[in-house]
Amino acid sequence: MNVKLKNIEILNAIQSIGALADLDLSITTSWNITKNTKKLESLFKTYAEYEGKIIEKYAIKDENNQVKIDKDNQYKIAPKFINIFNKERNELLNCENEVDISMIKVSDLIDEENKNKIKPAILISLYFMIED
Repeated sequence: MNVKLKNIEILNAIQSIGALADLDLSITTSWNITKNTKKLESLFKTYAEYEGKIIEKYAIKDENNQVKIDKDNQYKIAPKFINIFNKERNELLNCENEVDISMIKVSDLIDEENKNKIKPAILISLYFMIED
């Protein structure tokens, strides 16, 4: 099924989908989750590359013109560019992608053995691939 997902939804889904990997699910359900994961990871890679370009454009640079990273391994945006950086990053987060998703049933995720192991926040993040 083709669904439209914003980049922010893809980021949230990638963070949540790992919680399903620890469950003992049917082969078909596991297969569909794996296919969906690969599709989302591909889109995430494209997102990360483009986000890197935005960071490169507006981050504070060191003497070698490389993005300066602080002791917490974080980049800092030059104060004069913070508004435009936030605008461009938010625009990127809201870009839509059409993705062919393999649907899974919520009943295939919950059984007597793994009941209550899936947090509602996980299901909310993965709403687009769950039917029932």
